[in-house]
Amino acid sequence: MISAYQAIPSDPVLTGIALEYLQNRGKYFGKSVFFPYVSSEKASGVYYEFDAYNTLTARKAEKGRQGQLTRIDLRATKQSFMARQWGFATTILAEDRRDVYPSADLDTRAVRMLEEQVLLSLEVEAERIVDVNSTSPTQAATAAWTAATADPKKDVSLAAEKVLKRIGVLPNAFAIVGAEWSTLTASQATAGSAGALYHEAVKYVAQATGRTMQDPTLVASYFNVEVAVPLLAIRNATTDLPESTVASGGLAADGGYVWDEPDTAYVFITDPNPDTATVMYGGAMGPVDIASGSYAESPRVDVVETWSEVELKEVAAGALCKITGI
Repeated sequence: MISAYQAIPSDPVLTGIALEYLQNRGKYFGKSVFFPYVSSEKASGVYYEFDAYNTLTARKAEKGRQGQLTRIDLRATKQSFMARQWGFATTILAEDRRDVYPSADLDTRAVRMLEEQVLLSLEVEAERIVDVNSTSPTQAATAAWTAATADPKKDVSLAAEKVLKRIGVLPNAFAIVGAEWSTLTASQATAGSAGALYHEAVKYVAQATGRTMQDPTLVASYFNVEVAVPLLAIRNATTDLPESTVASGGLAADGGYVWDEPDTAYVFITDPNPDTATVMYGGAMGPVDIASGSYAESPRVDVVETWSEVELKEVAAGALCKITGI
């Protein structure tokens, strides 16, 4: 893989660090489930969106003894993608390698910092598509999930039914904004609320398996889906102004969630190993999911790069339903 920035090949060791970090850190980001990576040899191309009427229209299948089978058009719309270039670079000075021990740790730190920035940029784009541009159906919660009359399973079931009626496939993924994730998994919850109902339903499984209430696999089993994702990506307030946090050990003021749509959860179809014909809400299409490389800019300056080359595409808006008012 060649960087779109400096035309350098990816480094297998640095890319391995990036991929490992993606697997660990990326589980709190929504991009990888709303828009799983769809590999492409080129930065642009076409794919087909197959019409739901192909499979969801009930037709008369019976034929006469001497008749011919009814022919059905395989209807599809040709769509295109153009991968965008996302990436950052940083420098490591020779004197830093001399003074920091072990010096190899500088490369790891550089890759993780750059990847965090790439992930955050893609997360902002994912949230924009899902919350701002999407025409996906919505489902109002029967009651706020903090109320004593909450019915989170019913809300998710109603949302799943909307996806089923649009696509013909039950959704397999659930995601929830950060503030409501805390409400759902909090140890102290009002009787009858979503948090209380969830805790009561999974507490014995959690104890038997040594998992915490914040374990996404428990939330997934509670809602009868394969994947549950807390949308916990944080950005530096709304300004994203550079500031030093070394002295304070954190931001000077509280950051904000990237997924800032209040009281919202999502039920949708995803696939961890998709191709351009997979039925799912969206995909990240392009030649590079994540890669890293480095080169010597001068005898005393090394440049480390991390990049991605994809376009986030909403493939089937009907494969997602937003639950509001939770």
